[in-house]
Amino acid sequence: MNELVVLKNNNIFTDSLVIAKGTDNEHESIVKTLMNYREKIKSIGNLDFSDFKSGKMGQNTMNELTIINKNGILFIDSREVAKVTEIRHSDLLRKIKKYETVLLNAKLRSVDYFQESKYNDNSGKENRYYLVTKKGCDMVANKMTGDKGIIFTAKYIDRFYEMEQLLLEKQTQLWQDTRIESKINRLMETDEIKRLIEYAKEQGSKNADKYYILFSKLANKAVGLDSGQRDNATAGQLNNLVLIENIINNVIKDGIANAISYKKIYQDCKNRINSFLSVAYLEAV
Repeated sequence: MNELVVLKNNNIFTDSLVIAKGTDNEHESIVKTLMNYREKIKSIGNLDFSDFKSGKMGQNTMNELTIINKNGILFIDSREVAKVTEIRHSDLLRKIKKYETVLLNAKLRSVDYFQESKYNDNSGKENRYYLVTKKGCDMVANKMTGDKGIIFTAKYIDRFYEMEQLLLEKQTQLWQDTRIESKINRLMETDEIKRLIEYAKEQGSKNADKYYILFSKLANKAVGLDSGQRDNATAGQLNNLVLIENIINNVIKDGIANAISYKKIYQDCKNRINSFLSVAYLEAV
């Protein structure tokens, strides 16, 4: 259970059900805590609320299926399958149960397609759902006709492919070397940000400590990452991150050496990064 993570829009998440079970707390209590502290949480990372019971899910759910990496096996939640295919989840559960029966009668491993699981809704009621593998998605899609089947097939193929490619890339020496380089560069950047914070406080700044978060967000946004997602970045993103954080390091160093205002140093960093992104044909921050 501790290894359950979710890839959504190239970002790694856990969910409140996992947190509740791992901390031995009621799920409703965890949800309330997240709601109470959501603004603080959002200041350091993403927080996405979904209510599968009512059908109210995160705004990206209809456009992006969420890949779940559980013990190295990739799945999609049957609740998302139902949402994307516009099938009632209860109807999909009945269909999957029939598929399971056919597979078992044929002495085939149904767990290679579907794995039954449980979750507690906000009222505490235990409900059933399935973790659906790529093979399981193939089976569901093959039983569908029309545009819905085509759209679902395209979406799950894309998402599984993206995750599979990322997992393969992370095994390469190039990715591992680039990740190490990015960590070293990050430590150097942190040292320079620490210097800037002290420099800003000397100039009267009351919120200088926020520069750790501001510069991290600036660099992450430039390469399409959110907080805490660097271990899930591609080698290309990591390489760009090294270059961007090198820009931050040097702009801060030069700014302090030339007695430039701390506010202008931050703006100069942003301008230099945007210039780099423009030259590299990437999106400005």
